[in-house]
Amino acid sequence: KLENISSGGAYFSLDSGVVVGSKLNLMIELPSKLTDGKKMKLFIGGITVRLEKPNVRSRKQNVAVRFSDDFRVLPAPKKK
Repeated sequence: KLENISSGGAYFSLDSGVVVGSKLNLMIELPSKLTDGKKMKLFIGGITVRLEKPNVRSRKQNVAVRFSDDFRVLPAPKKK
């Protein structure tokens, strides 16, 4: 679940554990009001820079990622 996003990075929760310095590839659905009503996704990589302790019950872990400079905005894949 994406909690916060900016031009430099994002803060979200994950089901699986990662460590600081892990490289992640993210696929983020963009709001339709930013894409003229089209279903678009942002594909961007980044490196984890901060981790929170996992939730004991849900095992979800909050993660902060700093984005790399390389990204793509593409149409969302069509569902089969």
